[in-house]
Amino acid sequence: FFQWVVVAIEIGAGLLLMLGLASRGAALIDLGQQLFLALVYFSSNRWMFEQPHEYIPLIVLAIVPTGRMWGLDAWLLRRYPNLRRWPF
Repeated sequence: FFQWVVVAIEIGAGLLLMLGLASRGAALIDLGQQLFLALVYFSSNRWMFEQPHEYIPLIVLAIVPTGRMWGLDAWLLRRYPNLRRWPF
């Protein structure tokens, strides 16, 4: 069951990040999943110290307002300016 949940989160968040749609929220969802997998690896003694490259960019994408130039967030914000809240 959980393998399908991981696949759905990876594909869904990846598509949202590529499209630039709710990119900050998608980065936060994917960050939660990546940190969960890091804890699973750490608890099974398979932790690799080069794995932070997977979640450091997601932290930056969750903090910085992304998708404002070419993403669908830019189009939504031009059309609906009251959406200038967090996930956009």
